[in-house]
Amino acid sequence: MSGSTSRYASVEAFYDADERRRRSPELDFGVWWRAGGAMFRLTWVDETGELIAVQFTPARWVGLADELESVHVPRIYAERVELVAEQTGLIVGVALVGGTAESVTVLGVVRSRDVVERLLEGWAEVCGEPGSLEWVVERVHRSGLEPA
Repeated sequence: MSGSTSRYASVEAFYDADERRRRSPELDFGVWWRAGGAMFRLTWVDETGELIAVQFTPARWVGLADELESVHVPRIYAERVELVAEQTGLIVGVALVGGTAESVTVLGVVRSRDVVERLLEGWAEVCGEPGSLEWVVERVHRSGLEPA
C-alpha cells in the first residue's frame, strides 16, 4: 500500500476511474461495517488489490456534547466540524460524520488474496459492532502498509 487515501463520490466513479475494477472479481468481507453512524460494505478488488469501503447510508450530524467515543469516528471519515449554537454559556456543536451514500474510500492496496484474508482474520466477529470499520483501518495501519 502506498500514497494517500483515495475517495470517490460514487461506485460508478470508482469503476470509471480504472476499467480493471469493473471486470475484476471481488471478495466481500461483509456489509454491516459501522463508523460514525454510517454503514459500509468492505470489499477487496482482485485486479487492483484495493480494499474498499462502500458507504450505504448518508452522513449524519452528531452533537459534540454527546460522548464522541461512543460514535467511533475514524479519522478518515470525520470530514468537518461546525459550531452551530451557543446555549447557556456553553458552545454546542455538531460534527458531520461520514461521506455520502454510495461513496467509495480505498483503504489500501493488498496485492494478494492470501494477504488480505490474513489481514482481516476474525472480521466476521467484528463486523456490525459500533466502530467496526476503525478495526479494519487499524489493522491496515498496524500491518505496516500505508493507505492507498
